[in-house]
Amino acid sequence: LFGPSQQDFYIPVSGTSTTISVYGYYDPVYLGPKPQFTITDAQAVGLSDSSISMTGASGQWEKLSLTIVPNGLGVVTARLINNCTGSCGSNYWDCFSVI
Repeated sequence: LFGPSQQDFYIPVSGTSTTISVYGYYDPVYLGPKPQFTITDAQAVGLSDSSISMTGASGQWEKLSLTIVPNGLGVVTARLINNCTGSCGSNYWDCFSVI
């Protein structure tokens, strides 16, 4: 993601505990709040929105994980967010996993 932006992925879930993980990276020219990984649009399966932000330094890959326990079958939105306040900070995501 280049500059302030986001990308959504729709994840089917069942009524069991599910851990969704992704690796994030941001470059040294990134300014502002660190990139975030959120689970949203999950009210249909009894969940509130949840999020986690990167905590590490720029130039390093970091694994972000959220565990959810939906109350049934449905779909949640996994949203990757570049919160950069500048126009040229890049944020990369890789190795999405749903277990």
